[in-house]
Amino acid sequence: MAGFRQLLGASFVMASTATVLAAGCREEAAPLVPSSPPRAPQDVDRSCRCPDGAYSTGELIDPDDTFCDMQVCGRDFISYACTKNGWKSQAQDRCSDRACPDHPDYPASDDPEGLTFCGARVINGHPAGLYHCFGGGQIPRWWSVCDGTCAATSPGDAECRPPREACDCPLPRGQAECGARVCLPSGAGNERTKYVCGSDGWHDLGVSCSGAGPASCTACRGIQDSQGKEAITSVCGDEICGLGIGNESRWVCGKEGWINAGQPCDPDERLGPAEEDLGRCPLASTTRYGSGQPLPGPIEPGQTFCGGQRFYDHHGLPTGEIKGDPATLYACPTPGGEPVLFTACAGAGGDGTCKRMTELAPWHEGDIWGQATEGAPHIPQWDRCDERCPRPSEVKYKYRGDERPNEWWYRVCGQHGNTGRFGTLYYCRISSEDYDAALAGEVEMGELLPAEACANSECNAMEDPMANYDRCGDSDAKPVGTPPEPPPGSAVIGCDSLHDYQGTLVPQRDTRRGLRVCGPGKQIYECSDRTLGRPSGWEVKPISCGTDCGECGPDPYGRTPPYCREVPGTFNRGLKWLGCDNSTSDPSEIECNDSAGTPDPAYCGSNSGPLGANGDPRMLYHCRAMCPRGTTSAPCAEGETAGRTYEFVRSEYCQFGCVTTPSNAASDRCYLPPALGFTDPIDNPRLLKILGYEDPCWGGHHLGQDVVVNGGRTVGAGVKAMAPGRVLFAGDNGSSYHATVRIEHFVEDPSGGPARRVCSFYGHLSRDGLIKEGETVSMGQRIGSIESWEEIKKAHPTLGLTGGEENTHLHYVLLSDALCRTFGTSDGAPCGYDKSLSSFDEQKCKDSVYDAGRTDPDEEPATFTAVNDRCQNSMHTDGFISPLHFMNETQGRKVCAARADCE
Repeated sequence: MAGFRQLLGASFVMASTATVLAAGCREEAAPLVPSSPPRAPQDVDRSCRCPDGAYSTGELIDPDDTFCDMQVCGRDFISYACTKNGWKSQAQDRCSDRACPDHPDYPASDDPEGLTFCGARVINGHPAGLYHCFGGGQIPRWWSVCDGTCAATSPGDAECRPPREACDCPLPRGQAECGARVCLPSGAGNERTKYVCGSDGWHDLGVSCSGAGPASCTACRGIQDSQGKEAITSVCGDEICGLGIGNESRWVCGKEGWINAGQPCDPDERLGPAEEDLGRCPLASTTRYGSGQPLPGPIEPGQTFCGGQRFYDHHGLPTGEIKGDPATLYACPTPGGEPVLFTACAGAGGDGTCKRMTELAPWHEGDIWGQATEGAPHIPQWDRCDERCPRPSEVKYKYRGDERPNEWWYRVCGQHGNTGRFGTLYYCRISSEDYDAALAGEVEMGELLPAEACANSECNAMEDPMANYDRCGDSDAKPVGTPPEPPPGSAVIGCDSLHDYQGTLVPQRDTRRGLRVCGPGKQIYECSDRTLGRPSGWEVKPISCGTDCGECGPDPYGRTPPYCREVPGTFNRGLKWLGCDNSTSDPSEIECNDSAGTPDPAYCGSNSGPLGANGDPRMLYHCRAMCPRGTTSAPCAEGETAGRTYEFVRSEYCQFGCVTTPSNAASDRCYLPPALGFTDPIDNPRLLKILGYEDPCWGGHHLGQDVVVNGGRTVGAGVKAMAPGRVLFAGDNGSSYHATVRIEHFVEDPSGGPARRVCSFYGHLSRDGLIKEGETVSMGQRIGSIESWEEIKKAHPTLGLTGGEENTHLHYVLLSDALCRTFGTSDGAPCGYDKSLSSFDEQKCKDSVYDAGRTDPDEEPATFTAVNDRCQNSMHTDGFISPLHFMNETQGRKVCAARADCE
């Protein structure tokens, strides 16, 4: 029974939970009734026989119907593969979000194969997978992964095909080989981007032909390779062997996603150099410094160790081993992780040895000046190479103090051209009499001297040591060996295109996180993050839709929840519904009878008058005004009314219900529950500059807050709506703001008066993946991402922008109703600074870098009025509102996307 426990042992609870969810969480659902599953086709390898299995529906799998490489979704919604040793769990491959497409010709349940689809047609399917389906919206009954490619022969009929020996990739003369990467003059690519020859022709690789750095191909995620390892890369041009367990084709990451290169590969082949077994990093270390002082706590992220060491805990039990050469330094990304080669000490400039902490003298703050006091903080150290300080000719800033006129000093961060501890500031010194000889390389330099352990391990290493000096302070750098951050859910705020239950295409450009659509099989699909097992971004919910029974409709497997069986033919729960199963699934039956002259009206499913049909009361049906254009019609221009008619465009599922407006005076809308107060626009923010700070470098007061991610990467960080609201503008601003977003919010008046309107403004965003204008957003919903300052400089070369990547940040602020109204829905934006200073003072600009007031929230005013506004649009009294003060002021108050919801 071991196989049965493996597949089902821990899954009964999950299966029963999912069933209750499908039943609306009212009462426990009726027990599942096992039925005879369809038999598998005969052209499979039956040397594997897997007993004690069950499908996600609870139906037991007949062992005689199993075969090698058959994959199913278990009752715990994890994929299982049939092997010679029984069912094998594939914990990385979640299958609860996998769903079959709609099709009019699904066969009876006793059909041996059902309809077959390639993974490209199945929601969240693997591209090389062949899926057997028995109903739209259902999890595929079983599937296998093709050795080569999957190809559709007709709708609902697909087959596996072996890797191609030749690819159809024409060149000006002849054909290109599978996997070839080309630019002009082949005719396949263009001057900017390489193309790769895949099994079905040329594909945009997303890689620059100019040799620029690696580009990001964001569609390449949420995939496993042939051995079940998660492929987290999003670097254009990267390769993996296999796309899905069992697939043996070479795949290349391209602009459109993973591209089949049309070449077979060996699953055991490493695409890249073979990796040496370097052992395992310790969980903790009791290593002592030369003085005998113990190293406290676990190892630090990125901590370095000399090779050839074993580590033990305080009980004497082994906790790790760093293998390799004792004269080589290795970095540990995480406790217990795999070591990473740092450097061979032979090239570090010292005697070629690697110094363990047991060989290093202990240092305390102040020791370097001979001023250490009792109890002075200890400066932690790591194993490092024996090395010498850089020569004076290699750094710009050197100085002699009044106390030590006979010595020259300069400073460097650890791991900035050396192997010192990351986050420690080291000093180098040389006597004045040896200075000239040191410049000429005639004397040996001294060793690095630990001077200060920087707060949060942030040591600001200057990219050009001849331009500035290292110092403790703001830094986004990471130690050597730090594992790459997993890719974000998506660079675009949306999911793949999807056909809804009516067959209407929901294009990718119209999707966004949180959008709910009634999808195939009359089942809710929610646009969420793209993850492993959910590459399309669509998360399938166990909620029925598309019927005027609302949540009492049958679940995706045709079962009616028990509490629905007790409801008579007509059903009323606070809404006037017209009975079950009278709703339309045909878009042509929706008439959109607008009586208010609204350009783009929308109606709740229960509003059957203007809708012209019975719909799902929890859905909003969007219509569009059309005007005559000769013999055809087109969307009406603003203000155009002659000959206006209306047509149905799409439907949207309202998670929290649909609100009908009285007398059709305006469009109906999805209800968005209020939030309490405001939240930060990014995760873990660190304040760089407050509202109202008079910055001599920019000639005036700062009209907002600048923030970065504290201890993380700011470039690409997600930006969130501070509160529920409606997007007034989202797009390119044309200034150094780059892309901006402006959202209106309504705040409850605690005395019962009219709700207060304010707007939030966000600048320095990426143009890619912005929320759409006119959308309603919830608190914390992603609206965009922070753009790299280098990219902003490239996009606006005439603005004279300065600074490097370290200047990347988010500028945001709250605007008064009066100031917000000056912009309307245009691309206008408030100035980043006013013009309170009449002239530029270079020295004051330099000194301001060290002014603590620029980051002190206690110095920030609650509101601010711009002075001598350079943008001619921002001089409104108290027009700029401090986000920090406003968050505190509105704690516990409702904030709404619509005024009516807060009054």
